[in-house]
Amino acid sequence: MHARPSYTVDAIILKRRATGEADRVITLFTKQYGKMRVLAKGVRRVTSRRGPHVEPAAYVRCVLHQGKGGKTLSEVETVEAFTAIRENLALLSYTYYILELVEKLLPEAQVHRDTFDLLVETLTKLNTRETDVRRITVYFCRTLLVQLGFLSHEKRLSPGELPQFIETILERRLTTPPILRRLMGGLVE
Repeated sequence: MHARPSYTVDAIILKRRATGEADRVITLFTKQYGKMRVLAKGVRRVTSRRGPHVEPAAYVRCVLHQGKGGKTLSEVETVEAFTAIRENLALLSYTYYILELVEKLLPEAQVHRDTFDLLVETLTKLNTRETDVRRITVYFCRTLLVQLGFLSHEKRLSPGELPQFIETILERRLTTPPILRRLMGGLVE
């Protein structure tokens, strides 16, 4: 995929999961190469300098190394942490929903610069706290579905229909809508 063994990417962290004693597998949505999974060695150690940078929804600049065993995270710096989102349960809940949509709907290694820009713009709006969170989330969902070709510009779905429509596309249930319903009343009141 890459001629150079090391390269730099701009990315939003979509997901992370623990592996081994001190490592994490990080799902990145990169501007340059699309969605990818990378191994972040040692980031779960208390002494790790990279650990605080690999939080979901963080906008980061990473240096990745392509080895025989796959991609590994060499360096990472935070471009934008979106700290206001992390301090508010409602904002965080909707953010996790948005991240899950991107993670589930986008295929690996397909560049979607328009979707990357939409995601950064949406996280920036949510981070202001002065916004209508549901309206922003619904706009993101509809725009994402149109950008990926799952929905035409003319077709209108109500906010309540969006999660079920997306689950039909995926042929499986999403994790975050039940949490949103319990905590916030869903995408609509």
